[in-house]
Amino acid sequence: MDIPRRFNWVGAYRIKLHQLTSWLPLPNINPSIFTFLSLVASVGFAFIWSRQPGWAAVLLAVSLLLDWLDGAIAEHFHRASAKGWWIDAIEDRLSEIIILGPFAIIWTYLFALNASLTFVSYKIRVNVTMPLRFTFFFYFLFFGAAL
Repeated sequence: MDIPRRFNWVGAYRIKLHQLTSWLPLPNINPSIFTFLSLVASVGFAFIWSRQPGWAAVLLAVSLLLDWLDGAIAEHFHRASAKGWWIDAIEDRLSEIIILGPFAIIWTYLFALNASLTFVSYKIRVNVTMPLRFTFFFYFLFFGAAL
């Protein structure tokens, strides 16, 4: 089973981030550990966003960083697999539910669209999902106090 290749509409920033793997000292461990830690950071965000938005923004950034690192480690150490892709995709959708769900109806609709795109991505072998957590991170930074 092949892993869906990346679709280029978000490829510009991904290419720049993945160039870091050439000099970044990445640990040779199971990338799913970073996937799980990303989910834990998302849960932490959900628990503190209303009381401590500054720390919530830090946890959201950590979640995004860990989500990027799991893919970078998988690619760098040639550990990418269809199973790993599915684990990462499921974690991404779970994190989106945890982070975006409570905020507004529009984020819920965007999540539903992204969940559908996950299955389409696998079927057509091209990753066409939207970077919702990345987008929400900037939304939260600029409008978090108003939430």
